This record gives sequence, C-alpha cells and structure tokens, in this order.
Amino acid sequence: MSTTAETSAPNISGWDNDTTTPTDHQPEPEVVAVYVQFAAILSLMVVTVTGNLLLLAIVFRSRQLRATVSNALIVNLAVASISR
Repeated sequence: MSTTAETSAPNISGWDNDTTTPTDHQPEPEVVAVYVQFAAILSLMVVTVTGNLLLLAIVFRSRQLRATVSNALIVNLAVASISR
C-alpha cells in the first residue's frame, strides 16, 4: 500500500503562486489616475489664485494702473475668478 501525500507549505510571503508580482502592493490604475488628476487640478488652482491675487495687489498699489477703464475690467475678471 503506497500512498503519496502531497504537502504544501503555507503561503506566508504574500506572493501569489501563479504570478510573479506581489498581490498586496500594487494600486489600481484608476486610483493612480485619480491622484494624478487631483494633483494637476490642485496645482492649477493654486497658480490661478496666486496670479489673480498678485494682479489685484499690483493694480491697487499703483495709482496709474487704477486710472484706466481696461484695468478696471481686468480687475473685475480677477475678482470674479477668485470668488468662483
């Protein structure tokens, strides 16, 4: 009577036996794309608000720039952009 008993060691390494990559440490591609989009939008918002605030500071500090109608319209656009 000969029986063959197969014994397998428990998988304690975190690696799947069928693949060569760890199963617990790879983020989903969609999650990475969401983080990249969030970082891009956030940096764009910071640059936009900073630029508009600098424009407002420059126009209000200079009497010569406050005298023209076109600069008043540009300031109006900057304020509207910040308040959105």
